[in-house]
Amino acid sequence: LLSIVGQFFFPAEGSSLPLLVGKKDILLANTFFALTQYTSIVIGFFSAGVLLSLLSESGFFIICAVLFLAATVLVIFLPSSKVSYDSNPKISFNWNSIANAIREALDSFRGIKVYMFSNKYVFHVIIHLFIVNVVIWTILSVGLRITQEILGIDSSYGMAIGVVIPLAIGLIVGLIWLNKYKKADSRKNLIALGVRIATLGMLA
Repeated sequence: LLSIVGQFFFPAEGSSLPLLVGKKDILLANTFFALTQYTSIVIGFFSAGVLLSLLSESGFFIICAVLFLAATVLVIFLPSSKVSYDSNPKISFNWNSIANAIREALDSFRGIKVYMFSNKYVFHVIIHLFIVNVVIWTILSVGLRITQEILGIDSSYGMAIGVVIPLAIGLIVGLIWLNKYKKADSRKNLIALGVRIATLGMLA
């Protein structure tokens, strides 16, 4: 249930940023979004072991429910979107509306695919993000076992110490450097440099 709720909101979080801030503030907004995201992961990994040792499983899930409720309240107080839309859409649940929704989703997917493959710059960026995220989440998946068996760190804190904290530090440093350079070419060079450093780190 928690995974369903989390995955329901996850695609909308990052994509809603352009609707809430202006074009010149997108990079800064992405910085804060990524910073809070990885900070919450670090805090979650640190606190999960402590909470599970102090509370029962039911108490732990109650705390999670309260946090989801608090997040819902915070979302309510977000500023209105700068993009206009129908505030009172007509929603009908029948087989025709479901079929139309599926058809529109497929048409939208085809349009995105055509645009992605026709625009070389967008295609390269998406491939780059895909590879980076595959590597990151692969490391996160095996990180706990590595910190436990190789580094000998307790499982309650091993993931945060061995994987998440270095990831968050690298993210913060990278975002600070990116924000210092306003030219697109300089940012591209910095990103390429970061990928090379990450590759050397993996090989080491």
